[in-house]
Amino acid sequence: MLGRMTFSSVVRTAAGTPRLVRVGALSPYAVEVLADDALRAGPGAQLDVAVGGGAHVEAVRARLAWLARRGIAVVVRRAPDGACGAT
Repeated sequence: MLGRMTFSSVVRTAAGTPRLVRVGALSPYAVEVLADDALRAGPGAQLDVAVGGGAHVEAVRARLAWLARRGIAVVVRRAPDGACGAT
């Protein structure tokens, strides 16, 4: 497990495209789902991932870094205290 909880969103830069938001346990499968969401949004999209307590920001960032080659910006950050179920 990469960490306990995560909040993520995929935003496409094209106007009028809805934002996709997910909240849940951050497992290797969840990282695959986030990558799939970003790929569906297409080049120019941004994947923003806020990880809760115990998560390894650098590990999550490394697992998603390949998306940059597909034209998707990836931001991985630590969630503020109390967010995402962090304790």
